[in-house]
Amino acid sequence: MKNTSDSAVNCFVFRESTTEYMERALAPSMAQEMDRHLGECRDCRDFFNQVQLTVDALGALNREKTAGQFPTRILDTFRAWRDSAAKRELNELEGLLQDLLDTPVEERVPAVGSIRRFQSIELGEYALGEAARMSVRDPLQARDLAKVAVVVLRKVARSGPEDKADANDRLSRAWAVLGNCRKICSDFLGAAEAFQRSEAALACGSKAPEHRAFLLQIKAQFLADRGRLTEAVEVLDGAVSIYRDLGDSHNEGRTLIGKGKVLGSSGYVEEAIPCLKTGLDLIDSEKDLRLRLVAKHNLVQYLSESGRRKEALRMLPEARVLHGQLSNEVDLVRFQWLEGKIVLDLEDLEAAEKAFVEVKSYFVEHEMAYDAALVSLDLALVYLKQARTTELKNLASEMVTIFKALGIRREILAATAFFNRAQQIEQTATMGLMQDLIDALEKVRQSEDFRPHLSVSN
Repeated sequence: MKNTSDSAVNCFVFRESTTEYMERALAPSMAQEMDRHLGECRDCRDFFNQVQLTVDALGALNREKTAGQFPTRILDTFRAWRDSAAKRELNELEGLLQDLLDTPVEERVPAVGSIRRFQSIELGEYALGEAARMSVRDPLQARDLAKVAVVVLRKVARSGPEDKADANDRLSRAWAVLGNCRKICSDFLGAAEAFQRSEAALACGSKAPEHRAFLLQIKAQFLADRGRLTEAVEVLDGAVSIYRDLGDSHNEGRTLIGKGKVLGSSGYVEEAIPCLKTGLDLIDSEKDLRLRLVAKHNLVQYLSESGRRKEALRMLPEARVLHGQLSNEVDLVRFQWLEGKIVLDLEDLEAAEKAFVEVKSYFVEHEMAYDAALVSLDLALVYLKQARTTELKNLASEMVTIFKALGIRREILAATAFFNRAQQIEQTATMGLMQDLIDALEKVRQSEDFRPHLSVSN
């Protein structure tokens, strides 16, 4: 298992890929990431130089006798040794990390401060990589992992023999990932504090622009979620500019995809579409196939919402394939929800109803009440268009109950108004009243909170 962050090669990836790097067998984008890491990391530079010296020295021995085969055998032997060593190191780090996670929260800082085996950059980087990887799938676990990374890397930055600027760059990254995890868990005050601490650590770091870009990229979604859209877009534009100057097209594209998601979720779908399209052209899909999935999913949605349904339909097959390859169960259900919205807009009411009923049943079964109520808004539109008043009344009553149980005020008002109007509907209801209900419900379901987005993982 590789411990990778989404934006750069780290020490584990570098050491696992050293042989391919020496043999020039890596994709150009990956080779560029390896070059960058080699220039930044002293430990990996020492490791690489030692391997190069060993290969050169052994390869020079009896070169004629070996007829050029000896260096190849050396590399094969080194590859086997490296894989074995990497596996042992990874197992050790997994054990250390689990030991820290098993330690009561209030005892973790003292444990890291007093137990030397916990005081390593490798452990902090491993915890950080796992936190970034799990932030979408299990944000609570990711938050705990990010906290461990902060504790370990803060200790290293304060007292370790390593380069202080480099250690603070790592600590800034850890605080930023923790801020993102807290944001996903709706701890906005905790997220704001984490981003402030990330800024403080960055100020003591190397001032390398890629570290600033990483923080800006993560912080932007937090700003957007707090209603500070203009500031979020400015922050993302700053990150795009940095990556463009660095020649890092993958992360430039990744940031543009994030900008598209921020704009689209705020209702600016026309502005979001070109960001997503340009981002897709720039990213290295082999490096991050899920990023392509996220961009395609959101692009299909925004194209559909902007009335460009034929274009959205052309993209559906690839999005469906990517979901089948990469998605977890919840992602697949959300994609089915999106497909239902598209066929509803195309007036295929039978297919839309089938999709919404299946999605709603899943959300109910898994006690995802909020999502169940939201997909009910789409199902209600189907019933309205078919003048199925009995089902409509039952569904409206159910929605009010769910929204009240969740304590969500704005949606209570919308659902209650809808329910009161639905009670008036009889078989003799006029088309004008039906259209009024459809228009009101359509306005509710198009609001930013009711969109089944897939987020860009950080």
